[in-house]
Amino acid sequence: MDKISETAYLVALHRALESERSDALFHDPFARLLLGNRGQQLTYILGDQERNRDAIAIRTRVMDDLILKLVGTGEVNLVLNLGAGLDTRPYRLPLPPSLNWVEVDLPDLMAEKERKLQLHRPQCRLQRVSLDLVNTRFRQELLDQVNATAKQTLVITEGLLGYLSEAQVTQLAEDLQRQCNLRWWLFELLPPLFLQQWQQSNEGKIYRDYFNQGRPAFKFAPEQGTKFFQALGWEVSELRSLWTAARQFQRLHGQLKVLAPCLRWFAPQSWQAMTEGSSIVMLEHATSHGTLDPNPAAPGALMAAV
Repeated sequence: MDKISETAYLVALHRALESERSDALFHDPFARLLLGNRGQQLTYILGDQERNRDAIAIRTRVMDDLILKLVGTGEVNLVLNLGAGLDTRPYRLPLPPSLNWVEVDLPDLMAEKERKLQLHRPQCRLQRVSLDLVNTRFRQELLDQVNATAKQTLVITEGLLGYLSEAQVTQLAEDLQRQCNLRWWLFELLPPLFLQQWQQSNEGKIYRDYFNQGRPAFKFAPEQGTKFFQALGWEVSELRSLWTAARQFQRLHGQLKVLAPCLRWFAPQSWQAMTEGSSIVMLEHATSHGTLDPNPAAPGALMAAV
């Protein structure tokens, strides 16, 4: 398992710590189980990461809300989580038993997750697929099979796009867009300012030294924002500002507590650019308006050839 993949344990650590707060935004009873002794190791190496911990907690909660809202409409019959890492939503969210959920990530990570959660039952139909998503041929085979199986699919790429180059994100967006039944796409969008500030911060230095051999870990933060994806055949269905969510959940830190309301009232254009740049985005396939498949395939029927 490469070091970047180990960030899955860091995210799980943040979810575990959030779950232990009295004002927790969500509860993940499986995060500690998946962590094992990695939690202590990461805390020792990376130190306290309160801001990052809150950022992960807010991202998780906002995505939870959007997933439950969309699934609650009854339109979605399959969720495809690309780069699923140690995500536990199929276990901890109140999902309908008929929903199909497919997790995709590297073989070692999927095998460890399968082993540690084998005694626990997911809320929905769950299948795991071991696949390196950088392998475009195998990824295309996966998307082809999912597209042929379910008519209304939500794709999730939580925490994935930031590690890809612009060319890689473009190819992924085009690959997904070519599949007419992959109707929605959920991810977080980072602003260019984030990359600059992160690379200059002490936290960013520790992060890239440990996880990426001194090279910048984050690469993708388009200047165009959501217009980057609109040019590739996607429409914005929902956009939730992480800044607004941080204010709502009272998780702004330091000077931001003062800066945020000042920008909002006295520099609305700057506030809009900042809030829209750092957000959770739900895209919808610009030409996908299919109907619900009344007989979606069970997860076990998916990806038999991959």
